[in-house]
Amino acid sequence: MRVSTTGYALGVLVLTSAAANAGEVYALDLRGTDRLVSFDATTPLVQTVIDADTLLSGYETFALDFDTAGNTLYMFNQFNTPTMELGSVSVSTGLYTAGPVITGFGIAAGDTASGLSVDPTNETFYLSSTVDLHTINPVTGVAVLVAPFSGMTPLGNPIGLIVDIAIDNSGNMYAHDISNDALWAIDKTTGVGTFVGSTNLAANFAQGMDFDPTDNQLYAAIYTGGGTGVYGTWDTTTGVVTTIEILPNIPDGSNEFELAIRAPTVVVNSGSAYCFGDGSGAGCPCGNVGGPGEGCSNSGGVGATLTGSGDGSFSNDTFQMDVAGVPGAKPGLIIRGNNQIANLAGDGLLCTGGGSMRSQVQITVAGATSFTNFQGAGFGSVANVGTPTNFQFWYRDPMGGPCGGGFNFSNGWTITYTP
Repeated sequence: MRVSTTGYALGVLVLTSAAANAGEVYALDLRGTDRLVSFDATTPLVQTVIDADTLLSGYETFALDFDTAGNTLYMFNQFNTPTMELGSVSVSTGLYTAGPVITGFGIAAGDTASGLSVDPTNETFYLSSTVDLHTINPVTGVAVLVAPFSGMTPLGNPIGLIVDIAIDNSGNMYAHDISNDALWAIDKTTGVGTFVGSTNLAANFAQGMDFDPTDNQLYAAIYTGGGTGVYGTWDTTTGVVTTIEILPNIPDGSNEFELAIRAPTVVVNSGSAYCFGDGSGAGCPCGNVGGPGEGCSNSGGVGATLTGSGDGSFSNDTFQMDVAGVPGAKPGLIIRGNNQIANLAGDGLLCTGGGSMRSQVQITVAGATSFTNFQGAGFGSVANVGTPTNFQFWYRDPMGGPCGGGFNFSNGWTITYTP
């Protein structure tokens, strides 16, 4: 956001992960080189450049926030003209996508955008100027005045200078007032502020704040001028800011942040299928082709399938393999190997070899069964981290098998275990 014609904002989102509470920050720097950078929330000075200066050059960003689902990062643009727009920006490429033109809010009406926050309880978009509160329709761009901010009289300024807003998981709104250097709780229906506490930080120009939906913690980036600022957590009962990092001036920016935090993005490592008996690769022993993605056809007229789900990691192992398409109740087991092959065997294709290990035998029920504990005793040794591990289901099929081999296989499944 921007509160003077000489200020600028560095837009930031914190992307939390399942493995750590700190998350990953993406920072949009509009003062220096219009660059998009990322850094871990606990080490904001160690930055990775995503887009140096091309995709977002020329845009004037005033406020950022995610939708409740965390799928879209909305970005409020003013373009240094009376025209305002609610667009979105890709956090992976930095590509900006235009959105609706804003009506009911703008320079002609004396408005300067300062904050954007989406209420997680009802998906209402709130837009603040430095002096009043609006709702905004993200589809049409229509802004509706809620009320002017008021109630800041206890600190000598009845209006204040609101430079950002944020809404917690319960729908409570808070505002940063740099006229009084204070945190206020804001009534979303009247705009009236209730004093929370003083920051004891002489904030100036653009500021940023947002709640992490995973733990309802308010984070803030408070710019104090001269290219420096404080990045930390903000106590919504006392107004005290606990510093995580003093942000010094950097070569091509000054650490004015706008914060937008989304819920954890869980990256699940479930692996992928390979080696099919559906005619897309090696042929089946007697032309007994199965359906798409299946193993070679069995006595039931279909091929067996093996699929993985959950997370294949040693620290959070929820990996599971499910078998389907086996004719009736048949004994079978999982074969684990280091190499991917495609050799004719029985009525099917053997897809894994090299250092092969076998699980304990299980009997399918209605042609299906499931396996877990792929790290441990079921195979006699653990899987290797960082190298592909290949699996396949072998099963007996002695009666009516198309080729008379007496046994068959599913497709293969490969996964690379993470730490």
